[in-house]
Order: sequence, then structure tokens, then C-alpha cells
Amino acid sequence: TVENPGRINFWEWTFGDPNNSSSNSQNTSFTYPTDTGNYLVSLLVRTVDGCEDTTNRWLKVDPDITVFIPNAFTPNQFGPDINKRFYVTADGFESIEIFVFNRWGEELYYSTNIKEGWDGKYKGEVCQQDVYVYLVKVVSLAKKEFVYSGTVTLLR
Repeated sequence: TVENPGRINFWEWTFGDPNNSSSNSQNTSFTYPTDTGNYLVSLLVRTVDGCEDTTNRWLKVDPDITVFIPNAFTPNQFGPDINKRFYVTADGFESIEIFVFNRWGEELYYSTNIKEGWDGKYKGEVCQQDVYVYLVKVVSLAKKEFVYSGTVTLLR
């Protein structure tokens, strides 16, 4: 405990990363080079009188979500099975909502099951070859919502 924090004149942060990064700023920020890991962060402070103290804390950096959304699929007998449905793939998420709309904004598909995939049908009827709009809402493990939108081409 420093009775008069204004008397601290030296700060040394070490971030525990592979590059042995450090900073001498009082209020610093740091971006880790990888998206996951456990890092031992240390802070050494020194007063003008030469008193010093150190504290250490483990910092766990969880991965950001990874989302892949294809731009085309072929729900027919041609091509590999994985291309027969419009699948969104994601890692590091808590929940997901997938919407597909036609060019008039009519909702053709909705699911919260990432393994289901859209088969290119609406109410049991085959949809025509066309470009469709998707909206994907993903909530990360850290409870942050990410929204992705774009188009997917249905090829027959």
C-alpha cells in the first residue's frame, strides 16, 4: 500500500507473452498476438523513496468466435454432400440464429440449430435457383452478439 500514490514514479508491466513484451506506462494497454492463452501479467511499482512492490495475476484470453458462411450451395445430386445444404459453421459461440430471406424479404428459413442447414426449400417446395439474403446472429461465450449478413447463391 502506498500512502501517497502520487509518489510512485516507476511502473513496469510485463505481459507474459512469448515476445516478453513490457511497458513503463502508468496506464497501459496491450494486445496479445494470439487469440487464446493463459498469461502471467506482472506489475512492479517504485516510489520516489525507492520502496517497491510487485503483483502478479493470471489472465485467461478466450478465443473469439470463428464464423464461416458460404456464398453458394447446390441442394441437388451434384457435388459433395456438404454443399447440399446451406451450413453456417462456427466455433466459440453460445447461441446462433440463422435466417434466410428471398428478394422480397420473405423469411424462407430460420433455425437455431447450426447442424441443420437450409435445404433450399420453403414449405416443402423447392426454391428456384437465385440469390438469397441471410442474416446470422451469433452470441459468443463472452455474451457478445455478432451479426453477419450477406447473400448466398442457390445453384440447381
